[in-house]
Amino acid sequence: MFIVAGFIMPRMIDRRLGQELLGVWDFAWSLVSYFGLVQAGVGSSVNRYVAKYRAVGDVSGVNRIASTAFCIQNVAATVVMALTIAISLLLPRLFGARLGENIPDAQWVVFLLGSSIAIQMSLGAFSGVVTGCHRWGLHNAIKSVCHTATVAGMITALLYGGGLRSLSAITLAGLTLDSVAHVILAHRVCGGLRLRLSLVNWRTVRELFVFGGKTLIPSVANMLLNQTISVLIVAYLGPVALALYARPRSLIRHMNTLVNKMAMTLTPTAGSLQGANDQKGTRELLIKSVRYSLYIA
Repeated sequence: MFIVAGFIMPRMIDRRLGQELLGVWDFAWSLVSYFGLVQAGVGSSVNRYVAKYRAVGDVSGVNRIASTAFCIQNVAATVVMALTIAISLLLPRLFGARLGENIPDAQWVVFLLGSSIAIQMSLGAFSGVVTGCHRWGLHNAIKSVCHTATVAGMITALLYGGGLRSLSAITLAGLTLDSVAHVILAHRVCGGLRLRLSLVNWRTVRELFVFGGKTLIPSVANMLLNQTISVLIVAYLGPVALALYARPRSLIRHMNTLVNKMAMTLTPTAGSLQGANDQKGTRELLIKSVRYSLYIA
């Protein structure tokens, strides 16, 4: 559904709203994509440690990781919300010459998309708990249902004359529904899950940041390669040029999404094997994952 939507939505926005507003939509997503760096990779480390501690039946360790990650990500979400408001207000001064009369729409889109990132980040620890419990079927089912509902809502909005503000509001609703569903599911699949502020400690904070930092470095490189170029295109050439540039790039991004969805299982699986001290299983996982990676390549 993710890939199908990637082909459908840009075409519909182009036909219904025009290429310039399609460029504004791409530009807004490029701006808010930077906000994911605020959590410093902590979100990607939750499922690894949840899987590791569950492999040995350490419920207190799971609660400590989840509580600490929840605390960190809520601080990060607060920072993201502040950045969202600041950038929304600064858009006329920074990009007013290029965006022109589309500035009000761009401000609303950045605000709503940034808010969706903040909400998703604040509840992101629960998604990590679900995947750390290896409940990939349920995790993907929630993602697919919420994404399908979001795309259906966006298509309906476009057919009935809605604009970018409507699309971004629907995106906010869809991502919020996804996050809330993961909160409910996490408490169902992870027996004994309890989040307590008293469980938060600096050792666990450091543990999450050290592991998360390993995933942050390639993320920064990818951000500089893709999102920064998009921002520069709008700054010097305008949103229409970005709409043209973003289409072939998005095809590659959709393929990366497919690969990343498949690779997501590796981190918690390796965590479980490490927790159980299964070195043979870890070696086999490494060999199989490299083999399948070569097939995909």
